[in-house]
This record gives sequence, C-alpha cells and structure tokens, in this order.
Amino acid sequence: MNRFFGNGKAHDTACFEEPVQLLNCIVDRDVSVGRYTFILKHSRIRPNTKIGRYCSIAPFVEIAPPEHPTNWMGTSPFQYDTLLHFGALEGYSDRDVLPNPIEPVSTVVGNDVWIGRQVTIRRGVKVGHGAIIGANSFVNKDVPPYAIVGGLPAKLIRYRFSQDVMSYCQIWFSECGLCQVGKLGVRPGSWFSPKSSHGRFMMAFGGRLSSDVFGEV
Repeated sequence: MNRFFGNGKAHDTACFEEPVQLLNCIVDRDVSVGRYTFILKHSRIRPNTKIGRYCSIAPFVEIAPPEHPTNWMGTSPFQYDTLLHFGALEGYSDRDVLPNPIEPVSTVVGNDVWIGRQVTIRRGVKVGHGAIIGANSFVNKDVPPYAIVGGLPAKLIRYRFSQDVMSYCQIWFSECGLCQVGKLGVRPGSWFSPKSSHGRFMMAFGGRLSSDVFGEV
C-alpha cells in the first residue's frame, strides 16, 4: 500500500517498504525508502541513497545532489557526459568524452530522522538514527545518532539524550525497530504486537526518556 500523492515521481528501480508517502517529490534510481517515511513537496532524493523507517522529510530537501570535478581545469560536465543538459542537440552525443571523474558513493539516512525544510545533504554523508537537521542547513559531514545539527555548514548544536539513553536506543533500534512514542506516554502502533519483540518500547515524558522502562525490556 505505497501511497503516492500529487505528482510525485519515482524511478522504476526505487524500492519502497510500504507504506510510504510521497507528496510532489522526485525519487531517483537506486533509492530505498523505509516504511512510514514521508517526503514532502519539491524534495528530491538522488541516486544511491538509502532512507530508513519513520523519517520526516520536509519540503525542498535535496539529498545527494550531483557534484562537479574541482581538480580539473573546467568544472562543466560537458567534458564527461554525452547526454546531460544538451543531449537533444544533433551530434552532441557523438563526440568523444573523458571518463566521469565523479565516483558513485552511497548516502544513508537512518531511522526516525527529521530533516527540516530546504536542507541539502551532500552525497556520501551518513545521518544516524534519530538525528534532527535544522531548516536551511547544508550537511557535508556525517551526523551522529540523536544529534541536532544546523547551519551552513551544519554543526552540532546538542544531543537529544544522554549517552546512556542513546546507546540503549541504538541497540533497541537494531533489535526491534520503532514504535510510536508520545510526549506523555507510549502509543504502540497497530503494526506492532505488544507480546512480540516489536512490543518493546521506550517511554517519553516532556521530551526526556524515562529509565524506569529499561528494566521491562
């Protein structure tokens, strides 16, 4: 039950773990998106990107945009691409070109990541589970799990939780996934059975994780 709203477009090779919501965005080739992630209008997810589950991606976000060579005399892709931009011109694609100097790399966005409006994430970056990226930021380095970052370029503002809680969450994520966590308590999603391993949960009060639940997991 993948949900596509508006005029969102997805390449045939893109892989979705249903349900996923795409609203007027573009998802390129060789992209995977985990369940319960939504991507809002005018965002674009470029090739070789993996996005986890439960991610919230605001409008005008660009992940893994293409780059140009900086150590060549010219930066234009005219030197190494036979189709890009001018491929429709007669004879353009028949010329000799150099090998593409930009090596493909993977870009990874973990689970439960919140990406604010008009954020750009550079190709090859890894964003850890639970991270928050402030609006209008340019992310050119890896973002640690549960970090809040922002700026041009993005810098660490603070961590969401203590180191003990973050370590626990990392283990919990890898074993169980994520259930819905509310400010005043736990609201398990209907897709989780409380009797299974997925029924394990965290509890949040006023934005702070309660250690009382640790013994129950």
